[in-house]
Amino acid sequence: MTSASTVRSARLHASFSRDAEPIHFGAGSRTLFGWYHPPAKDPGAAGVVLCNTLGNESLRAFVTLRHVAEKLAAAGVAALRFDFHGTGDSGGS
Repeated sequence: MTSASTVRSARLHASFSRDAEPIHFGAGSRTLFGWYHPPAKDPGAAGVVLCNTLGNESLRAFVTLRHVAEKLAAAGVAALRFDFHGTGDSGGS
């Protein structure tokens, strides 16, 4: 299940972060889209979920959340950023 917006988002994101992996998770019409940032070194048991903001603020927070996820991954902490149902590249309305 790859939408045109997901492909555009993946291309845009790939130009910024080489190590993040686009993922879809959830079930049925509640499928969510996210970016998984695997730990770069010595993966530990910790992971962080970064919840995107809603509305217009999500446009402003995109780069900041990506940078936070990249810094966490570089420090060995797995990070997941995602779009809530009905927002961004996630399913729903």
